[in-house]
Amino acid sequence: MRLPPARHAERLISIWMKARSPTVAQSAMFLVMDIRKAALVTFMACVLSVSLPMWNGAHRMAAVAATHPRWWFAPIVLMMAAVAALLTAVLPVSYFALYRNQGTLRFSRRLRLLALTAALALGGQMAAELPGWIESLGREGDRSVLTPERGSLTLGDIARLFGIMSYAAYILMMVTVYRHISDESDASAPVSKFLRVMTRVAVIAWGIWVAFRFLGLVITPFTYASLRGVALQIRRTPPPFRDMVVDAARTLFSQACLFAGPYIIWRGISQPKGGWPPAG
Repeated sequence: MRLPPARHAERLISIWMKARSPTVAQSAMFLVMDIRKAALVTFMACVLSVSLPMWNGAHRMAAVAATHPRWWFAPIVLMMAAVAALLTAVLPVSYFALYRNQGTLRFSRRLRLLALTAALALGGQMAAELPGWIESLGREGDRSVLTPERGSLTLGDIARLFGIMSYAAYILMMVTVYRHISDESDASAPVSKFLRVMTRVAVIAWGIWVAFRFLGLVITPFTYASLRGVALQIRRTPPPFRDMVVDAARTLFSQACLFAGPYIIWRGISQPKGGWPPAG
């Protein structure tokens, strides 16, 4: 039986890697093929990437609430902080639930292609923004006229590095999902309730968040008009409209790619018997 061109090329690459270095090749294939190990790596990277922003955000909100004269402002700030913390934590917890799961996951060809598309899209955005991230490291340092001098790494720089690590781990996760092919003859084990609940919560929460980001992109002209009026009143230069649109579109794009992960896992959860019921 003749193999498709893509599978034939993949087989040739695997044979070449094993011939060059069997240990490295086997380790790399194991990391990409094992979905639970990739979920654990993604979970740890997500925890590192959100820890510092959550800590700084909590301190800023506490400072604002302490200085505000109105008594009702502090409960509102605390409620907003709780919602932000839950929204931030639901994604890494869902990947931790995937790591703990012992059940069978089945991904259709359409879902695997969606995972590959999300990985390529987020990888392209990461490659485009990586030079700017590297350039921004230590930018707060003193500079002379002739010799630019960078300062030491700040908490913001460390947070950016953790963000890059989380993006790379997420790309690895999506590539692993793309390569995860379950044979129909494989034994079907029930998926844990923890994974079912967390993926459903992640899909709902991040679906609302992506919709909110899309709304923010749509109302960018109105937001720019308001900011421009305020800036002119205080005699400041308003931000460029193009920069606001690009920033809103970039944020929406990255958040949509991150939303694809829990959505694919949620759709790939197999029922103990009979699989997903037919649509309609």
